[in-house]
Amino acid sequence: MITRIMELEKLCASEVEQAEAESLKKIKEYKKTLEEKKNKEHALITSAESTRLTQTIEKTKKEIEAVSAALKKEAKSRLQDSRLKEEIKEEIISILLKS
Repeated sequence: MITRIMELEKLCASEVEQAEAESLKKIKEYKKTLEEKKNKEHALITSAESTRLTQTIEKTKKEIEAVSAALKKEAKSRLQDSRLKEEIKEEIISILLKS
């Protein structure tokens, strides 16, 4: 009877060891799967953020270019207006001096 109990204990111990080994293997595989998923998600997030930043930079550059062009146009317009005013003043003075 004791021999039979010892055989059952060995059998059970062997089954427990086998179950533990299988569980460890499954845990390692699941951990690897989760790590791969984490890396993929990280890459997707990084890529999306990079794309968003690139788009924001391009949009900002275009806005700066538009504002710069508008300011140049306004400055040129004011300069031309100043020149025109000066020419008109000179013409008036010239006419007055001729009389």
